[in-house]
Amino acid sequence: MTTSAMSIAFICWRPQVLANPGPIMLLIGPERSGRNDMSHSSQRARPKWSGPPGRIHPHSSGDADLPKLPIERDKRPDSAVLGGAIVMGRKLGKLARSAGRIYVAFPRISQDGIDDSTLEIQSLTLSDPTPESFHLEQTAIVGNDNRYHPRLDAFNASLSLDGPEDKPYAYIELPAIHATAIATSYVNQTVKITDPEAFMNYNRITLINEEVKVAVRGRTPLHEMRFPTTTVDYNKVVTLKALNNFNGFNVTSFEIKLEAESDGTNMIGTVYIPNPSVMTISFGNLTFNNYVQGDFIGTSLLSDVVLRPGNNTMPMRSTVNQTLVIAKIVSDFQDGLLPIDIVGNSSVYHGQHLPYFEKGLQSSVQHITLNVGEKLAALGLTIPPA
Repeated sequence: MTTSAMSIAFICWRPQVLANPGPIMLLIGPERSGRNDMSHSSQRARPKWSGPPGRIHPHSSGDADLPKLPIERDKRPDSAVLGGAIVMGRKLGKLARSAGRIYVAFPRISQDGIDDSTLEIQSLTLSDPTPESFHLEQTAIVGNDNRYHPRLDAFNASLSLDGPEDKPYAYIELPAIHATAIATSYVNQTVKITDPEAFMNYNRITLINEEVKVAVRGRTPLHEMRFPTTTVDYNKVVTLKALNNFNGFNVTSFEIKLEAESDGTNMIGTVYIPNPSVMTISFGNLTFNNYVQGDFIGTSLLSDVVLRPGNNTMPMRSTVNQTLVIAKIVSDFQDGLLPIDIVGNSSVYHGQHLPYFEKGLQSSVQHITLNVGEKLAALGLTIPPA
């Protein structure tokens, strides 16, 4: 090639379709055999352009006779470009399949998340009891360490003891909740007792034992992002500290009256009852039967009892067979220290007996010792030895 022919050689990559990829020559320019275009009479010499490569001379009518830079292309062979596209396609395919699997498995993932969540009762108040119902105010903390934080609709949940044969004693409506890492669930409603026998058994265990296990069960729709709504089973067993048989019950002070009041009261005092639980329970008026060596010596009354968490003190009024008490001291307890067994008898709220409380109270026995001899001596009564 000659300069006059203005033939310009470019080097580029041979397309992948060729069997032997490598540089080829592309000839661009007016190369015609036996003719020199620059000598043609119609052509005039153009000034040589010394500006930046790829720019057109300002006096040029075109760029056909100027050097052209090759178009910038991916420097990799086409095989590498195609391979990258294949890899990217595979990754997108895997991502799509993974998303599809999550979509299909979301109901199971949701149920697993609910199963792994926690429920902790922080406070429970049972008030306004009747033979058929009670008012429940309850605050609970729902814990969720799952990556998903779904929303649960409100739903009816059954309450029962945690046993295969235990029937629900009531149903409550749990409010809608957003299950974040820590969420609060608040219940404030009147609850109907659906199974009196089951509720009686629950209260007996709550009164007697150190703890009680309550099963909370139900079904509810679950919503999470753009996934379809799914229904999950809510099945939690909550372990609560119970009343532990009023362990620590004591009469901290008392006074004997030789002349009974109009209602028959001839002993008054103060009672201490600890409550290690988070429960606040309205029992109404509680009556207890008192025994010495198995012999009935009288009754005690605690009025308008509301047992709150922690230490509780309340007034006590008793009607006692003083003749029998003095006889016991003379015959068997000359030191004046009288051992008394106290057994629950009745629970009456606004004139109505509450059998579900009474059953537990009648199973509870407290043992105390009162220094009756000292109180009698303060009244000027000396107990002669037998």
